[in-house]
Amino acid sequence: MTKDEALKQAREWIKAQPRGWMTDGFKEVIADIEQALAQPAQEPVAWSWVPSEDWGSYFTEDASKAAVMRERGLEVRPLYTTPPAAQPAQEPEPDELTLATVYMSGLLDGKKKRPWVGLTEEEIEREFGFIDELLRDCVRRTEAKLKDKNT
Repeated sequence: MTKDEALKQAREWIKAQPRGWMTDGFKEVIADIEQALAQPAQEPVAWSWVPSEDWGSYFTEDASKAAVMRERGLEVRPLYTTPPAAQPAQEPEPDELTLATVYMSGLLDGKKKRPWVGLTEEEIEREFGFIDELLRDCVRRTEAKLKDKNT
C-alpha cells in the first residue's frame, strides 16, 4: 500500500463515521490529509553511482542508464531538486557543570578560540578522489580564508 492509498483509506474511514462522532480535531486531520494528497510526488532529476572506491561519482539524467547500473549491482541513488525537509534535532539542555566548564574555558565569552585544524592531504583525496593541482590549490585557498576568518 502506498502512502497516498493509506491517506485516502484513513480519510474515507473518518468520513464514514457517524455525524455526531466527528470533532473539530478530526476535521483538521481530514484537512491535513487533503493537503498531503494535493502535494505532487517528487520525481528524481538525476541519479548517481560510484563504480568503485578508486573512481569518482558518476551522474546521469537518463533513468534507463540508471536502471542499467542498478542491474549491474551498483548502488544507484536518486537525486532530487529539493531534499526532504530535515527534522530539527532536539538537543538536550546543558547541565550547570557543562555550562560552567564551557564558560571557564573562555569559549563562551570569546576569550579563547579553538585551534585551527586543517585538512590533511589524505582527507582531501578521500573527499574529492583524484584531484589535480588546480583543485588542490582551490581547496588550500578556501581553507586559508576560513582559517583567517575563524582564528
